[in-house]
Amino acid sequence: MQPLILSSLVVFLSLTANSQPCAVLDKWGEVRPVYSSITNKPDTNYFLVWDQSGNYGLVSSKNEMVIPVKYDDGIMITGTKAIVTNRNKKLVELWDIATKTKIKLPGIDADDVVGDNGLIAVEAANNKWGYSDSKGKLVLPAKYSYAQKFVDKKAVVMIGEKYGVINEKGTIVIPCKYDELTAIGKSLLLARMENIKKGETLFGLIDNTSKEIHPINCTDYKLRDGVLELRKPNEKSILYNYNGKQIADDVIIPTDGEKRLYVEDGRIAAISADKKWFVVDTNGNKYLEGNYYFLYNPVDRITKQVTKTYLFAESPNEDALYGVVKLDGTVILPAIYKDVIAITENRVLAKMPGDNKKYAIYNEAGKVVAADVCDKPYDFSRHFLIAKNDGKVGVFNAITGETVVPFKYDGLNNTNDCYISLSIGGIDEVLGPDFKKVKNN
Repeated sequence: MQPLILSSLVVFLSLTANSQPCAVLDKWGEVRPVYSSITNKPDTNYFLVWDQSGNYGLVSSKNEMVIPVKYDDGIMITGTKAIVTNRNKKLVELWDIATKTKIKLPGIDADDVVGDNGLIAVEAANNKWGYSDSKGKLVLPAKYSYAQKFVDKKAVVMIGEKYGVINEKGTIVIPCKYDELTAIGKSLLLARMENIKKGETLFGLIDNTSKEIHPINCTDYKLRDGVLELRKPNEKSILYNYNGKQIADDVIIPTDGEKRLYVEDGRIAAISADKKWFVVDTNGNKYLEGNYYFLYNPVDRITKQVTKTYLFAESPNEDALYGVVKLDGTVILPAIYKDVIAITENRVLAKMPGDNKKYAIYNEAGKVVAADVCDKPYDFSRHFLIAKNDGKVGVFNAITGETVVPFKYDGLNNTNDCYISLSIGGIDEVLGPDFKKVKNN
């Protein structure tokens, strides 16, 4: 399997890991996880639900209604607070999701993040922005063209068409001279400047006192979870952590199709000038340097956390073979497998080259736990794998290899962590979380 195909499969399987509780799915049919503005990851205790009119609400994992379904925009959570808007009604409210109470904010729109000082950027009816406190009182007048959240007692604002920074009293501390400023971490600002004559858009990095961290001479950027990537004129990237420390230079961040790889557990894979992959953390420590042409950090199917093991290839060729290595360099499986799929920190599914070869389950010592478990894996439901074996579809425990649904079905229709829809003899059968039949379609 080619590297990008392998990584695509692992990404897909990891995304389906954060699925919805069955009670929520039973009632709403389809829901979405809510992302926290603090962690930038799904808050698995709450889910967005919506009605046929396109209005949103918030439901807990216990299927308790937290915010009623009457808002026509998304919901972002900051701690125990959620900002919700109904643009048609020009209504914006601040909800306390712990107490299920709300405060009407003085505006028709708002930023979706509560500042770390409790202030919220709001847009007034005059289309100017100011700041409200959590009680709904306008504490800084609506006079800005745009306003962002407060971070470390400072906030980015726009006056006219230029961006600068104010303090909590509204005093300008960095003049509005930039074409864009974006707050990063606690004290950094990504700066953008336009040169219309040259047709250039350039980026750099300053701190919230306007001290230059990196010159405004980069052609592109990417914000990641703890890492800023600045694209240099030579098409290579320089990486900074959110404290302004340079952690790597002249590297390429690999892509998975159009989706760039993100920082996971404080680590990110990068490609050096000699085209070898390695891992760097947000402190600048480097791992697995010099040996690999592909590295991918999978998610544990049970804990839903990223592992300290990496799938790897030692060759850049399309017919490369794959293995598994720990972050400390210990090889679990050598690069002799046609396909490798991570299950947990100490279980992987792997297949040797050859059309007649089947997948086997291996443990953290590289020993076979269960041989010949399937011909083709389809999808995970928790740590159970839906697969095809000898022409029929069934389900087995990907930790032990034990069959939990007999391999007797003709095909897989769809699945999530609650239900699996399989077909047999032209009839669709739906299996519940205990793998017992719940209904026919």
